[in-house]
Amino acid sequence: MISEIELRILSTLDSPKTRQDLGDELDYLESTVSRALGSLEQVDLVYKEKAGNQMIAKPVDARCVEVFQSLTKSNPHVDFPDLLTSSMLNVVYYLSSEEQWTATELTEHTGHARATIYRNLRTLTNRAMATKEHSEYRLREEFDELHLFATELRHHIHRVRIKRDVGAGTILWESHKEFLMRTDTDVEDENFDLLPRLKTRESHHGISGRV
Repeated sequence: MISEIELRILSTLDSPKTRQDLGDELDYLESTVSRALGSLEQVDLVYKEKAGNQMIAKPVDARCVEVFQSLTKSNPHVDFPDLLTSSMLNVVYYLSSEEQWTATELTEHTGHARATIYRNLRTLTNRAMATKEHSEYRLREEFDELHLFATELRHHIHRVRIKRDVGAGTILWESHKEFLMRTDTDVEDENFDLLPRLKTRESHHGISGRV
């Protein structure tokens, strides 16, 4: 969903920076930074603008970016870009301090192999980010921003996709891999499933989108 280098850029992009600035700070080639910025721009997480003879990158005003930068600043000892693999993001999408989950439940909800789930849970507990009681896991309260970042990032990506592929729509329900939205127009796209018209005061289409 989002790569390690893209997360590293988001964590350091607390002020406008050029590709060279980011390359020097993160020890990446400018070409590598450029590709990552292009990917981030595609999902509306950064934007670029010209400043004199240089192009600078800025973070968008998105809740997920704000939460991630807060998370990295308040926990400088944790390498979050390395920690937050795709499977880990899916685990912490569900895991929080307010709700306990078993490894079996997380396996069913995320679709990952049980070994992958156990590996991620072991990482979280070994780093004192999560606790285990009997067979149930929960995040420690001080790391609830992990859960918030995962949910806000997925919500942001869903909204970007709706804007790109449909134009406008309201998300009614979502998970880490799909969402249900309401739209006033028909959507002809094989990646969306058209559901029966929702019976509300105004007639809308229910559209199911898969990531």
